[in-house]
Amino acid sequence: MRYQHMAAWVVILTLAGIATFAPRAGAAAPAAASGPTTAEAETLYARQSWAPAARAYQAVTQREPGNPRAWYRLGVCYAALADWPRAVAADRRAEALGAAPQFVLYNLAGASSRGGLPDSAFAALERLMTAGYRQVDSLTSSADLAAIRADRRFEAVLERARHNLRPCAYAPQSRQFDFWIGDWDCYSNAPGHAIAGHSHVELILGDCVIFEN
Repeated sequence: MRYQHMAAWVVILTLAGIATFAPRAGAAAPAAASGPTTAEAETLYARQSWAPAARAYQAVTQREPGNPRAWYRLGVCYAALADWPRAVAADRRAEALGAAPQFVLYNLAGASSRGGLPDSAFAALERLMTAGYRQVDSLTSSADLAAIRADRRFEAVLERARHNLRPCAYAPQSRQFDFWIGDWDCYSNAPGHAIAGHSHVELILGDCVIFEN
C-alpha cells in the first residue's frame, strides 16, 4: 500500500506541474505585426514601386501613427501615383509630426497645386519661405507648381526665396562698402606716381563679402 500511495502522489505532482505551465483557456496569443514591415516599405520605395510602397507605408502608419518619415514617404508615393488628395493629407500629417520642412512643405505645395488647391499651395510656400528655403530655380522650373506660377502671389514667393538666397543683398549694413566695388589703378607714392598695379574688387558669397584681387 505504501508504494501505491507514493505512485499516486507522483501522478498528482506530475499533473500539477503540467497544469502550472499549460496556457489558460481563452488566453490570447501575442499579436504578430500586421502588414509589411518598415524595411519592406523602404525597399519598395527605393525601387520606385509606388503602388506597393504606398500600401506598405499605409500599414506602417497604421502601426506607427507618430512616424513622420513614414507619412512623408507615403505622401511621395501618393504624389507619384497622382493621388493628390491623399498626397496632401499625408504631407500635412508629416508636417504636423515634425518632418523636415524644406522637403515636406515643398511636396505639400506641389501636391496642393496639382490638386487644384492654390490657397493651400501658397500657405505651404509661405511656411517654406519662413523655414529659409532658397532654391529659386526649383520654384521657377518645377512642373508641380506650374498651375500657380501665373498667380500674382507667386512673385512674392520668389522674392522671399531670393532674399533667403542672398540675405546680405537686402541688409543696409552689408552695403556700406559697396563704393569700393570695381576696378582700380594703384599708383606709387614715389615721385612721378607710376602705376604700381591694378585692383579688382567684387562681391562674393551671396553679396556678403567684398573680395579684392
